[in-house]
Amino acid sequence: QSVIVDGFRNLAAALERSAAATGRRVRMLTVGSAAELGFTGTQKLPAGEHAPCEPTSDYGRAKLAVTRLVCEARSTVGLEIVVARTF
Repeated sequence: QSVIVDGFRNLAAALERSAAATGRRVRMLTVGSAAELGFTGTQKLPAGEHAPCEPTSDYGRAKLAVTRLVCEARSTVGLEIVVARTF
């Protein structure tokens, strides 16, 4: 695993514990990257929400893994997570 993926998991777990302890929802913003799309995807900018992701670098694969984890974690009680791809 990468520092990016493990870092997200650790932060999300800590925020879940905080939400449970305080009884308040916690908001989290994670910033995506064009590297998630890979070379092919970036040739078609601006990319839509459903553009295929084909990362070609370890960084891009790690960022895509975090985006996928966010989609899974959105159902977790206490967390509100948004992914912004600001490119």
